Amino acid sequence: MQKSFEKLQAQCPTCRMWYGVPRGNQPLNAHMHVEERRGKIPGFENCKSYFEIFYNIPSGIQTRDHPRPGNYYHGTSRTAYLPNNEQGQKVLELFKLAFRYRLMFTVGDSVTTGRTDVVVWNSIHNKTSVYGGPQKFVCFLVNAFCKNFLFDNFSFSWISN
Repeated sequence: MQKSFEKLQAQCPTCRMWYGVPRGNQPLNAHMHVEERRGKIPGFENCKSYFEIFYNIPSGIQTRDHPRPGNYYHGTSRTAYLPNNEQGQKVLELFKLAFRYRLMFTVGDSVTTGRTDVVVWNSIHNKTSVYGGPQKFVCFLVNAFCKNFLFDNFSFSWISN
């Protein structure tokens, strides 16, 4: 168990309980920017606006927290969307926390393209197109995120500040 805690995160490998603040290995030079846009996302016609989330992770050199320390990695830019409703606002706050604690992205190998040493999503799903995809994607995100990080009814009890 000690070896597990010495890695990136203080999470029990057996019960998956977090101890302390979870920290990922997302590159330090990553940026996240959110803008509110007028318009609707299919499946959320009652919302008059939505959030457009811009992620930018420049290329760089892998650190000891990455698979191939010292090797170059290719950065990425991504755009994601959330409806501006109560659930979308909760998910946006969760995304901001995940990004702050370097959990949103990681450096690794892309399953999609087969490329190595690239920035990839770190198992936190984002809706990357305004069109298509599950109609109730936001409900899925809230439930999945809370389950993965054991949030206590959105109280974020693991946050120290």
